[in-house]
Amino acid sequence: MPLNEIATTMGEIGSGAWELRIEGGETIDAFFDEVEVSEERGFHAEGRNEERGMLYELTTGKQPGGPVRLRRRPLDSEEWEEAGAVVEAVKQG
Repeated sequence: MPLNEIATTMGEIGSGAWELRIEGGETIDAFFDEVEVSEERGFHAEGRNEERGMLYELTTGKQPGGPVRLRRRPLDSEEWEEAGAVVEAVKQG
């Protein structure tokens, strides 16, 4: 799925469990509570994986056609880490 289609697809399907593959090949399973596409924010989604103890944020910034970037942090931390660009997103269940 080309990068600009990931934001469109996730925006249309919305919240729920997603499997994400980021550049470098890492796969992340997360439940996204909030998925939003708007002219002001571009694409934005917030999610979590309780088993891994992680929070996730996806964003394109204000350019919805640009790459979807993933940031993550442990539930017990305030430090966000840039994980890279999402290259594939598959809705689970």
